[in-house]
Amino acid sequence: MRSDLHLLPYILIIVISALLGACSASAPQVSEGEKPLTADTAVNAMQVIKSASDDRAYRYIVLPNKMRVLLISDSATEKSAVALNVLVGSADNPSDRLGLAHFLEHMLFLGTEKYPQPGEYQDYITAHGGSMNAYTSFEHTNYFFSVTPEYLDPAIDRFAQFFIAPLFNREYVDRERNAVDAEYHLGLKHPQRRVNDVFRHIANPDHPISQFHVGSLTTLDGDAEELRNDLLAFYRQHYSANQMTLVVLGRESLSALTALVEEKFSTVKNYDKAEPHIAPTLFTPNSLPLRITMHPLQDRRELRLVFPLPDILAYTKSKPLSYIGEVMGHEGQGSVLSYLKERNWATGLSAGVGLNYRGGSVFNISVEMTDEGMAHQTEVSESIFYALNMLRERGIVRWFFDEQQALHRMQFRFLEKTSPLQYVYSLAEQMFYYPPAEILRGAYIAQQYRADLITDFVNRLTPDNALILVVNKDALTDSTSTWYHVPYMVQDVGDELLARWMRPQVDAAIRLPSPNPFIARNLAVKTQNEEAQSTPDSLSVGDEHRYWHYSDHQYDQPKGVLYVYARFLDAAQSPKQYALASLYIAAVDEQLNEFKYPALLAGLHYDMRVASEGYVVRITGFSDRQPLLLYGITQTLANPQLTHDRFEAVKKKMIRDWRNTAQSPPYQQVIDRARSILTERTWRYQQLADAAEELQWEDVRQLSVHWSQPMLEVLISGNYTRTDARRIKRLLSKWSDKPATTALPQLRFTRLIQQEPLWRRMDIDHDDSVLLLYVQGKDDRPATRAAMALTHQIVKSAFFNELRTERQLGYVVAAVPLPLAALPGLAFLVESAQFSTQRLWDETDQFLRRLVDGDDDSEKFEQHKKSLLDILNEPAQNIGALSSRYWDNLLLRNTQFDNRDQLIAALAEIDLPKWKEFVIEHFAVHNRRQLILYSGEKIKDSTHTTAPTQYYTFP
Repeated sequence: MRSDLHLLPYILIIVISALLGACSASAPQVSEGEKPLTADTAVNAMQVIKSASDDRAYRYIVLPNKMRVLLISDSATEKSAVALNVLVGSADNPSDRLGLAHFLEHMLFLGTEKYPQPGEYQDYITAHGGSMNAYTSFEHTNYFFSVTPEYLDPAIDRFAQFFIAPLFNREYVDRERNAVDAEYHLGLKHPQRRVNDVFRHIANPDHPISQFHVGSLTTLDGDAEELRNDLLAFYRQHYSANQMTLVVLGRESLSALTALVEEKFSTVKNYDKAEPHIAPTLFTPNSLPLRITMHPLQDRRELRLVFPLPDILAYTKSKPLSYIGEVMGHEGQGSVLSYLKERNWATGLSAGVGLNYRGGSVFNISVEMTDEGMAHQTEVSESIFYALNMLRERGIVRWFFDEQQALHRMQFRFLEKTSPLQYVYSLAEQMFYYPPAEILRGAYIAQQYRADLITDFVNRLTPDNALILVVNKDALTDSTSTWYHVPYMVQDVGDELLARWMRPQVDAAIRLPSPNPFIARNLAVKTQNEEAQSTPDSLSVGDEHRYWHYSDHQYDQPKGVLYVYARFLDAAQSPKQYALASLYIAAVDEQLNEFKYPALLAGLHYDMRVASEGYVVRITGFSDRQPLLLYGITQTLANPQLTHDRFEAVKKKMIRDWRNTAQSPPYQQVIDRARSILTERTWRYQQLADAAEELQWEDVRQLSVHWSQPMLEVLISGNYTRTDARRIKRLLSKWSDKPATTALPQLRFTRLIQQEPLWRRMDIDHDDSVLLLYVQGKDDRPATRAAMALTHQIVKSAFFNELRTERQLGYVVAAVPLPLAALPGLAFLVESAQFSTQRLWDETDQFLRRLVDGDDDSEKFEQHKKSLLDILNEPAQNIGALSSRYWDNLLLRNTQFDNRDQLIAALAEIDLPKWKEFVIEHFAVHNRRQLILYSGEKIKDSTHTTAPTQYYTFP
């Protein structure tokens, strides 16, 4: 797998994205302007090249204060969205205030001069159908929100004040550093943060990457007023309009958006801050090569080659590292990964840019190792250096560049809309990397074939410029990292081993990628002449299987989505059966890897997962070659073939992954445990790992025979005519012509008993306390589901503000929906590094008591109701999202595909008195149907009863 440049918060060294790089559309579109701009901005207006499938209008301007702005007019959008990116991050932390950039990001949410209430911004966004967040990375801090379109003006007014007049209220300065410290403690067991902590000790101490980035009570200590002064100084130094980019997407015209932005953001101060540049090298001169071994908390086996490189921001038109990543991360026949798998040394490999900053970059090649691979680390590294030599000597060829360029050109030509929120915050960061005209297509374009640049960078990927990082439970260590307490050891590579790697000797099994057979040949939209459909039609009259077809007329894309659910009455009825099914799917996926990887590069994606009734296959992307991929999948499902060694590697990896969940964050563990308690045929990961230990390849072979005739439920949607759908039906009929059963199995869920709470205490290996309180709906009627959804809409912001912002209980505070099929439920989740589980229970219980005794603010109630209606009425952004909605209906056995319509109709009937009646019936202390999961000391008066015997059966 190759990955590319994209910085995410606190992910510093690993390969972190899967952007498929390069190339302009064959017929790029230029966004048109509208009315003349004002005198201040007209000189700065520029055209933005967009995809031919993009119907939005764009305008790039620069405000008088030098803030760069991208305006997006989309008259059909169901959400307006805004993002502002500041070119400041953890790299800019003062040495005596580590984590200050991240802390400042937290503080901007807690009141401004115009809107002083700490939770006012969040409450407004939530009440008006939106969401908000922010992140701090090495060089960037990004703030973003979405909102129902008619409320963009007041929402953006609140948002703009972050960058004009924040309060940095002393009281919340003192409180919010606790939240930052809680976030730090939450990540103490996070695998990548632990790797980063070791890396800090190896890096050049003059380089900012050697510093601690998150912040804690230790680094943010001292008098609150002193800390506030440091915040103000940092804000004034770095939050300069000339180092900000703003993206605004709304229904308004470009002229109206221009006027709105000029009004709201022109007063952001410009200090003419110079663009930052990091001068020190990542490693001190002559310090490489080095070998680091580190001991993980989880059972992980990884070998990572880290190469420091020059800054690559000047090469966005040629993207030399993308070419290298495509070759080294290839997983098809003849690839490094295939070579390693044949020897049972590895189960996965990725290659690409892990870190890029103004001053340098890092290229990573990471290998997920087997037990046997750990015993052959030298040979694994040698095979990688051999492949790099091969690339250097004969792998830089024009045809491979042209093929990748064609693939990326095709992807850009048929770009689909994503969520407005995701779109704006990604563009706000991209504006720092690409010139105005290239903001939209820059991440896809490699306009220039530069063999000289590719050669130059490959020449730097050598053993004497490598940091070799080994992550292994059996690693020898002699030191401990400062912040995350990671055992590690640093060793010299040695002259003999270095000489061997400089002249690697590997047999000829490794070779360059071959031409891609999955590139779509027919990109026509075939469904334009089909009869328009409002919902999928059945193709299953008289059939044992259930086939559904939807011909797309909305998105004008040559893309399709295939869902295939293979159902069995006896599926996953025990941990052993579920583990066996999981191994079966994993073995099939492993066998398909070389076959599927070219399809992935060509814009075809598939995934398979075990479900409670069997397994599900989903294929997305360009429809032209999807049947070819589906055929390969079904052939392998019918007759999986793996060597004993490959099977054992897959099995051990799966068992490790399941056992490693014991080191997951506590909040994640209680959610997983809640699902296993509430849902039949959902098992705890440790149960699955235990069950899998004794399974053999013959067990998988027998299961494939036993499951050779599944009952199929299939959805064929997108760029598929009815004739196409029938062809796919025939293809699948050859795989499963006579199912063992035509009956759909029933699902059972725990029905909680009113006034008899179900308490469960968990033993979690983490210092944090955690509590999950789950309240279950009394039935699955649309009225109950709508009222529970409305309750979530009303309480989610209030729960966060009260328990996180005001009471500072912890970093993780959330109210989240937790439905069981059609039965609604709402979970209240809190994790704390400072307070006991008893305190978490008391505060959560009191919150629900206040909810029951709540006020009669009818105006606020109607606003929340309207926001939820707006959310339910939002159209799907693309064919994938629409198909997912149809599939969700099928999973609910709703063949009318009107689940949302039912909720909308039921919600329209709920007024304030009816909702208050629902709240009393479900959330009053003696009425709750509740499950309480927690870790820590026993909660006072909790009664740990045996599992209830009542069940909710679906359908």
